[in-house]
Amino acid sequence: MAKAIVVPGKSKIEIDNSAVSFLSEFQPTAIKEPGAIDVADLFEIVIPERYRIKTGYTDLSPLGPGVLGYTDAALKISFVDSSLSDAEDTPTRRLYRSTVAHEMKHCIKHVQILNIFRSICKDKDDVSLYRREKRNIKPYEDPEWQAWIFAGALLMPRHHILGLYNGGYSIEEMANIFDVNPAFVRSRLRKLDALK
Repeated sequence: MAKAIVVPGKSKIEIDNSAVSFLSEFQPTAIKEPGAIDVADLFEIVIPERYRIKTGYTDLSPLGPGVLGYTDAALKISFVDSSLSDAEDTPTRRLYRSTVAHEMKHCIKHVQILNIFRSICKDKDDVSLYRREKRNIKPYEDPEWQAWIFAGALLMPRHHILGLYNGGYSIEEMANIFDVNPAFVRSRLRKLDALK
């Protein structure tokens, strides 16, 4: 079984800042006004052009139940399950958006880290971001934790979501503004210590 790597630790605020920086460069209007960012454009155009990683959509069910995204650093590929990208219902389309944002963090930072780690590892096939087992590492060193923090920060920038929350917007209203599922809004607010 492949070893799941521990990545350099990043705090929530560092990850938030990296998401804002990324948006400032590639979708600057998302910094000015709260709304739904164009994740398809970022995943399908920016990631391949800027990071030289092939992206796309495919059936990931052979990887196991519940695998909705997969990024392979050695092959420089990142895929999201086609059941999400082809969905027309709102909850699944919104899950697609958060999954794409999650995989983008792997593409932007973790692929580079993993390839450096692979270059110094004796058994190059013994290193992976993908894993099934539960691990005992600090959350801020876990590439999956970092990717979910980034996804929330990318889709719901801190200044926008806190401004809306403090302005009295409901969870459902914010979910509609950012085009994400209400559970993701609640998770984001909890991680920002705004919601208990």
